[in-house]
Order: sequence, then structure tokens, then C-alpha cells
Amino acid sequence: MDSGDDSVNNENVRRTRSGKIVRTPAVKAPAKKTRKKVVLMEVEVSEEEEDAQQNNVQKDERPEESEENNVPASEENHESQQAEEMEVVEEIIEETTLEEDEVALSELINKDMDQMEENEKLVDDAMDAEFAEPLAEPTESVVDEVEEALDDDVMNEQKNGVDVASDTEPEKEEEKQLQSGEPDAENISEDELPTVQAVKVPETEEVSDEELPGPKRAELPADTEVVSEDELPTVKKEATKRKLAEGDYDPGSPTSEGEAPAKKASIESASVKEEEKNVKPKKLPELDKYWKAVNDDPTDFTGWTYLLQYVDQENDMEAAREAYDAFLSHYPYCYGYWRKYADYEKRKGNKKKCEEVFERGLKAIPLSVDLWIHYLTYVKTSKPDDEEYIRSQFERAIAASGLEFRSDRLWDSYIKWETEAKRLQHVTSIYDRLFTTPTQGYTTHFENFQEHISSNPPNKVVEVDEFLALRKEVRHMLKHDSANETKPDNSDVPPGEDDSSKVISSDEETKAIRERIVSIRRKIHKNTVAAVTARWNFEEGIKRPYFHVKPLERCQLKNWQEYLDYEIEQGDQVRIVVLFERCLIACALYEEFWLKFVHYLENLKDPELQPKIRDVYERACTIHHLKKPSLHLQWAMFEESVQNFGRAAEILVNLEKSVPNVLQIAYRRINLERRRNDYERCAQLYEHYINNSKNKMISSNIAIKYSRTRTIRGSTSS
Repeated sequence: MDSGDDSVNNENVRRTRSGKIVRTPAVKAPAKKTRKKVVLMEVEVSEEEEDAQQNNVQKDERPEESEENNVPASEENHESQQAEEMEVVEEIIEETTLEEDEVALSELINKDMDQMEENEKLVDDAMDAEFAEPLAEPTESVVDEVEEALDDDVMNEQKNGVDVASDTEPEKEEEKQLQSGEPDAENISEDELPTVQAVKVPETEEVSDEELPGPKRAELPADTEVVSEDELPTVKKEATKRKLAEGDYDPGSPTSEGEAPAKKASIESASVKEEEKNVKPKKLPELDKYWKAVNDDPTDFTGWTYLLQYVDQENDMEAAREAYDAFLSHYPYCYGYWRKYADYEKRKGNKKKCEEVFERGLKAIPLSVDLWIHYLTYVKTSKPDDEEYIRSQFERAIAASGLEFRSDRLWDSYIKWETEAKRLQHVTSIYDRLFTTPTQGYTTHFENFQEHISSNPPNKVVEVDEFLALRKEVRHMLKHDSANETKPDNSDVPPGEDDSSKVISSDEETKAIRERIVSIRRKIHKNTVAAVTARWNFEEGIKRPYFHVKPLERCQLKNWQEYLDYEIEQGDQVRIVVLFERCLIACALYEEFWLKFVHYLENLKDPELQPKIRDVYERACTIHHLKKPSLHLQWAMFEESVQNFGRAAEILVNLEKSVPNVLQIAYRRINLERRRNDYERCAQLYEHYINNSKNKMISSNIAIKYSRTRTIRGSTSS
């Protein structure tokens, strides 16, 4: 170690160009900086051997003691030594920056390259010895050799003009702390130990690029050991998973036996939960809140809309169906919600259920043009190749709502479907029916028909019989108009066998046939225009043709009354019934229109209309007017008039449940039983009302009637 100290002292004493002797402090700071890094690197390599690290630190301190012996000023005053060292560093920097010589620089660079190669060989030999022998023995030699090489490199950099003072602020602080004394250097290295990891390798690059192979090779064993220790659990888990997947048992893994059953149990529990979800879907969290609002007040239309909006967004099919069914049982005239219900079932892939919803909606509101168009669109999509079925559904729609004044879109949809398939004769037949129906777009329809005739051959747009008749008529007209025509009219000759083929194919004849086709329809169209004109003012007064819970204005109610009276005067029963049905959609919450309708039907005294009358009563009393006694009492009278006593009694019982403690209902029930000669039931009802009546006056009146009935019955029986 003494020889090593002498060599270090000799190398650290140098002479400048001015002849001054430079001592070690100028090189000491970079050397200590490098030594600190090597020691830190050594700590990473052998973390577990703390004793060896302390020995290395002590050995690194010895050269400092020898250096301090050569400088007597440092023994007397440590602060004066620091000042002297800084002055020497500044003098060297000044001299190296002011006295640059290109020739000297090139020689020094060549010398440095040779010296670096020797340093690399020394580091490689030291590393080989380190791998071959225990780590505690060769650390001293490695540190000394690397230290000497780094000292030479730093001196060369200073000679070549490297500005040491231009280093970063952290490096200056490290130099000052290393020069200040041994205890401070040890504390700094301990504080920086956590940060000097594999990530700090770039600092070595900043010190010297040539040293990179050395530190990397020295760190490889330590890094590999640390990484392997950290990653051992993950490697074992991956191996365990792999072996478990292959069905092998891993005796080296302490958790392999316990993990596999847990995973299987979790998988089984997950599958069970999925099955439970499929069987019993979880109840929607806010469903009860929405249901409570409508159960408390079934007439709360806004509450129903919130409920339907909520279930439509969630994925609970049963809850959605329950909500839609309940709402539409209260408000069947809301065609928009029939559409939403059908679309919901279609979206969920329930084709059969979707068709059922459409059928229920069309039965509840057959005059809804929008609902019919939506349904026909679905039919054309689901069965695009079934021409007959699609046509049958169009005919069904025309029969149900074709007489509606605002049914133009339904007619246009039917015409468009036939036109796209080039079935021109069917198109003409639809126009013929449309011209007899007063609708809002009567003018547009006739214009479209004229275009239809002018853009297609006459023999393609009308039936064969009609075409032959028109051709014969046109030829006869052309013969009289043509002065040069001499041939007789061969009307008995079959088409195509006469000599007038040129006349048949002429543009004049074709034009005349087309004009004749249009002129025949124009006469029918004029009658329709007159019917539309007579009803136009009434139709303009209808501002809300759809259903809504909001009350109608008085002017609209009056307009409906006058419109119905006008249609009844015209005497067209079909159109009267259609207008009543249209009125009941918009005025469903007004009982006077229901009574007006049943009175009209009953006055016709047609036994075949009894099902229609019963249907009107049932819709009025069970859907829209549950607590209107007048409608229910008339319904009971109607059922009694047709000898349906059981149904009449049932109607009165339901009415009494909805509207209790009404004396008129009690008398109606008693008299009904009396009229059908059920006196025992009649007596039971009397006693029931006498005992349960809350008003003494009412009970006394019922008792008097009961006594009279018994007296009359007794005298009759005697």
C-alpha cells in the first residue's frame, strides 16, 4: 500500500508552463468524484457484504491522508486548504484555456487514446478476476486502477481545454462536498445510494464515454441478481399457471395446490351468477319510484311517460312489457306508444311478439294512418317477396282507415309500392277507388294520375276490356272526323286481324285513348271535389285530430258537434261511423260524444249493429270513463234490453265499486233483479242497503220501498 501511495503522490504533483508546482487538490476533486461513483457501483454489486464496503471506504481514504501529509497547510487549517485548492484549480483552468496549441492537443489526444485502451484492459482484467474470485478480495485493486485511469482522463481533459467550471450545479456541489472532508463524503454517498441505481448509468456517460463498458460489465451480475430476486414470484406464478393449464402438478410452488381450487370455485360461482341473472333478472333500481307515481294517480299522463322512457332505456324486457301494457290499457289511442312498443320488441329480436303488438294496436285504433304505415313498412321488410300478403295488408289498411280525410299518405304508399313493381293496372285501380274518396290531397292525386296515364302505354295501364272498348270508341270517332277514310268499320273483326293496324299504332289514336281514360275519371273526380268542398271548413276547424289528456277548446268541441250533425244529415252510414270514430279519438274524455254515438247506432234499430253498440259502450265505460254513472247505467239498460241480464247486473256491480253510496245505482240493481223475477236476490239487496247505508234518511227510504214490495208481493201471492 506504501508503494501505491507514493505513485499516487508522484502522479498528483505536476508542473505548469509557467514553472509553478501544482499539487494534488486540482485533480483530487474529480478523482474523488470518480471514486465515489465506483464505490456506489460497488455497493450495487455487493449490497449484502457491508463489511467489505467499509474496508473499501477506508482504503480509499488512505491516499487522502498521504496527500494531506504532503500539504502541511491542511493540517493547521482545513478551510485554508480548501481556498488554496480552489486557487490552484482556477490557475490551471486559466492556463489551459489561454495556452492552447493545436499540435500539443493532437499529441495529447493520441496519448489519451493509448492510455484509455490500457485502462480498458486493466478494467477488463479486474472484472475477470472479480468474476473468478470472491467479490471482497479484488475490489481494492479494481478501485485503485479505475481511479488512476480516471485521474489521467480528467487531467487530459483539462489539458485539452475542457472547461471544468462549466459543469452542472450538482457536480460542483459534489466536488465541494468531497473536498470538504471524509465524513461529509460518506454522508452524501449514503443519501444518494437509493437514487444511484441502474437508471443512473447515464451519469457515467457524462464523466467518460470510454468507461461505459467497464461499469456495465461490473453491474451486470448485481443487476441480474436483483432483477431475478424481484421477478422470481412472477416467474413462478406464470410457470404455475402454465402447468395448471396443462394439468401438471408443480411441487415447487407452495400456492399451486391452494390456487387452483379457488380459481375453479370462482369460475363456478361466476357461471352460477350468470345463470341466476338469466333466470331471474335483477330488478331495476328506480322502477318502484316510477310505478308509485302512476299507481297513486293512473290519470297522471306525465308519470306514465317517465315510466315508459325509463324501461325503454333499460335491459329488462318483462318490466318494459308490464309498463307498456298497463299504459296502453289506460290510453289505447296513443298510437305513438304502440309504435314504440312494437319497435322495442323488434329491437329485442322478438318477431312474434312484435307482430302481436302491432295487431293489438291496429285493433285499438284502426283509424291511425301513421300506425298502419309503420306496420306496412315492417311487413314489406319482413316478407319482401310475398306479393300477395303485402297487397292483402294494404287492402286491410285501406278498408280500415282509407276513408279518413287525412289518409293521403296511406294511399300514396300503396300506389308507390305497386308502381315500383311495374304493376300499372293495379295502380290505375287504386286511383279509381281514391277518386271516390274525399281526402285532403284530392287535387294532387288527380295530377299524379294524369302523369301516370301519359307516361305509360294505354294498353298497360287499364284492363283489356276497357282498352278494347276505348279503342273502338276512338276509332269510330276518328272515322267520322277523317274525310279521307273510306273503309267500313270492321268492329266484329278480332284485334290485330283488321286492316286498321296503322291507325291503332298511330300517335293520334294513342293520344285520344289517353284523353278518354282521363276524361272518364274527371267526372268522378268532380263529384269528390264537391264533397271535399262541403266538408273543408269542418276539417279546417279540427286543430287536434289525435288523442291527448289536455282539454280541447270549446270551438273545437262545437266544430265536432256540427260536423257530426252535417254528416248524419247526408245519410252515408259508413262515413258517419268513420267520422264518429275520428271524433272519439280526439274527444275520448268527453262522454257526450260517446252517448251521441250510441244513440245514433241504437236509433238505426239494426240487430246487426248490436256488437258495434256493445263495443262502443265497453270502450267508453272500461277505459275512458270508469266513474261516469250515466254511461254505465245506459249500458246496463242496453244489455237488459237484449235479455243479457247477467251482463247488466255485472255492469252495475262494477259501477258501484267505482262509485259507492249512490242511491240510483242501488235502485237499479234492485229493480233489475225484480224485473227478472229473482225476488230472493231482490230481498237480499234491500236488506244489504238498509243495514249498510250511512245515511239514516236513505236507509229509511229504502226500508219503506222494501215494505211496499213485500206487501205487493204478498197480496199478489195470496
